[in-house]
Amino acid sequence: MPSRACPHCELDYPLRTEYEVCPVCMGGTQLLLMQPPSNDWEKKLKSIFEELAESDDESEAIIGWRVGQLREMGYSWDKASAMGARHFGPEKVDIHRIAEHISRGATLRQAARIES
Repeated sequence: MPSRACPHCELDYPLRTEYEVCPVCMGGTQLLLMQPPSNDWEKKLKSIFEELAESDDESEAIIGWRVGQLREMGYSWDKASAMGARHFGPEKVDIHRIAEHISRGATLRQAARIES
């Protein structure tokens, strides 16, 4: 079974379009035709973002925490990492408001669209 791999992070992912970009470094992934993804790829991603949330670097800790919150809401790794990294400036995604929209009945897609 083919898979995708990030040459920078050395992580592998299932062969799905959402993993054409690595959720960790946001770099492009490569297609691996003869190599299945490891069984613990999701566990590795979770570990990376948990470590990031505990970082001494405030910016990294914020991103790690935001990604964790978005994952708990139900977003995929690629969506959570992309939205989690947008925590300042005009492109900021307010995850508290996303949670509010979801609690009022919006779907994940609708909530993200409203706040993006």
